[in-house]
Amino acid sequence: MILLVDNGSSSIINLIEKIKFIDNKIRVIKNTDVNQVEKIKGIILSGRSIYSAETNRENFKIIRKAYNSEIPILGICFGAEILAATFGGTLQKMERPIKEYRRINIIKENKLIKIKSFRAFESHGYKIFRLPRDFERIGVSGVSENEVIKHREKQIYGVQFHPEISGRMGLRILKNFIGICNLKKGNC
Repeated sequence: MILLVDNGSSSIINLIEKIKFIDNKIRVIKNTDVNQVEKIKGIILSGRSIYSAETNRENFKIIRKAYNSEIPILGICFGAEILAATFGGTLQKMERPIKEYRRINIIKENKLIKIKSFRAFESHGYKIFRLPRDFERIGVSGVSENEVIKHREKQIYGVQFHPEISGRMGLRILKNFIGICNLKKGNC
């Protein structure tokens, strides 16, 4: 089962629909229900539309619990930012919020994104500025040097863009993540 953490993204309905299209074994929870991180194969952290210190704290708990349990994680937009912050990275406020399609270039081979370049929808006001020590950059864009990040040893990914509203390529990325999760041993 995939656990989708709803952080209040304006595109959460799109994300739920895309995941259900790929694999209907999904549980959607609010970010305050950290105890649900049990007997699952993967976690997707959604974006958010409003800043909340409580959302940050609850996501931090979910990420730590998943990390310790070897559960794959995909952070989308805010989800990627909170992943970076949880492990010691830093964020930077952008000069102006971005809300447009941008070219993403993949610079390192990985299991999540298997194509070198594509267009994706971005909608965020912060970007990952400094990576945590245990993470590596695997994708860049014209607005972020850390557009796509990955933990060096675990199946933990972050994308600053929104695959749920990025067409066929976004759907393929979500499908690849669910494939990574299905390789995890254990029961749903």
